[in-house]
Amino acid sequence: MTVHPAGPTPARVRLTGRGVGLAGAGTALAVGGHLVDLSAVALAGCIVLAAPLVSWLALRARPLGPRLRVRRSLQPTPAHAGQDVSVTTEVGPARPTTWSVAASRALNLGEAVPAALRGHTVLRAAVRPTPRGTSLHYTLRPRQRGRWPVGPLATRRYDALGLATATEQVGDAVPLTVWPSLITGTISDTGARSGLTPMRAGANDPSDEDTSLRTYQAGDDLRRVHWASAARHGELMVRTSEGASQAPVCVILDVASLTGGGEPGSQRHVALEWTVSVAASVAVSLLDSGHPVRLVLSDGGTAQAGLRGGDGQAGARWVRSRDAQGHAVLLDLTVDAGRREPGDTTAGTRDDVLSGLVGDSQLGEIVIAVTASTSRDETSPLAVVGGTASRRYAIVVPVDKTQDAVPTLLEHGWRATTLPVGGD
Repeated sequence: MTVHPAGPTPARVRLTGRGVGLAGAGTALAVGGHLVDLSAVALAGCIVLAAPLVSWLALRARPLGPRLRVRRSLQPTPAHAGQDVSVTTEVGPARPTTWSVAASRALNLGEAVPAALRGHTVLRAAVRPTPRGTSLHYTLRPRQRGRWPVGPLATRRYDALGLATATEQVGDAVPLTVWPSLITGTISDTGARSGLTPMRAGANDPSDEDTSLRTYQAGDDLRRVHWASAARHGELMVRTSEGASQAPVCVILDVASLTGGGEPGSQRHVALEWTVSVAASVAVSLLDSGHPVRLVLSDGGTAQAGLRGGDGQAGARWVRSRDAQGHAVLLDLTVDAGRREPGDTTAGTRDDVLSGLVGDSQLGEIVIAVTASTSRDETSPLAVVGGTASRRYAIVVPVDKTQDAVPTLLEHGWRATTLPVGGD
C-alpha cells in the first residue's frame, strides 16, 4: 500500500455552464444599459455579472478543505498484460473530525488512469463511505506492458450557487509495472533435459534420497513416475535427481529491429509484444523446470544478464530461484524491451550485445533465441552467437515478407522455425 501525505495542491477553477450563462447575461445587460443610458439596467447587469466572478474568486482563494490524505493499494503488482488489477483508493481528511469527514464525502472524486490500463472505456468506480472518509474500488485490465501511473486523485467541488467549479489533484501517482503476458500451456524442455550433467566431477551416483518431485511433463521417462505421489495429488509426479543439474539456458530476446514498436495496434507493435511474450514464456517455463536461466536483450546494453563485464545489477546474473523472486528478475528485464528512444546512448548497440555473447557459453549451455529479425543482414550477427553451446534453437517471428532468417540460422548450425503472431 502506498500512502500519499496531505499537501496543498494548485486548483484549476472554471465557470460552470450556469456561471458562463449568467456572466454573459450580466455583461449584455451592463453594456446595453450603458449604451441606452439606462443606469438601472446597467447596475442590474453589473450585479448579475458580479455573482459568477465572486464565485470564481472564492474557489480560487479558498484552498481545498479539508486537506486530504490518500491511501492507494494495487493488487497484484506487478501484473501481467491482460490480468485484472484491483485498485482501492481511500480518501479522508488529514485530521478527521465530524465536519472534515462530511466535507470530504461531499467532494466529487476521480482517478487519472492512462488508456493503456483501461482501454477506451470510461472508468467507473464503486464508491462507499468509510468511518474516515470515502473508499473507491475499481478494476483495471492493462493491455500493454510498461510502467504506467495510476493516479493522481482528482477532486472537484462547486460553490454554493453552482456557478464555478474547482478541480485539484491530491497526492502523487502510483507506478504500476506491467509484465508481458505469458503464453498459456506447457513448454516442453525434453531436449534441454537431455543435457543433464553432474554437479561436480566425481559426484556419486544419485540415490533415492537425492530426489525431488515435480509435475509430469510430456517426454518424461515413465519409469521415473512416483505412483504413490500421483495417487495422493491426483496428477502424475516424476522424480528428479538432485545429484544432477539441469543444463543452463541462455534466452536471447532480439527485438532491436522493432525498437520503437510503432503505434499501438500496428503490425510492428503487435509483433514486438508477441516476440517479448514468447521469450518471457520460454525463460519462465524453463526456470520452473529447474534450469538456470539468463535473459539477454539485444537492445539492452552490455551490462545485463550474464554478459561478461556486467556491473552486478539485478539482471547481471544467472537466475536459479524458481519462486516469485526469480520470475520477477526475468520479467522485469522485459518491461522496457524495444522501447529505447532514438538517439539513446545509455545502452550498447545490438552488435555490441551480440558480440559480447560470442564465445561466452558455459559447459553444456543451451541457447534459445527469440528474434524478430527476418533479413540475412539482420540475422547474421545473431547466427554466430553460441558457437560453443551444446545446442542452439531459434524462434523467428515474421514481421514482413522477408524469409531469410531461418535459412541463415540453419547454415550456422541452429535449429530454427518461424512462429507467426498468435501461433502455437
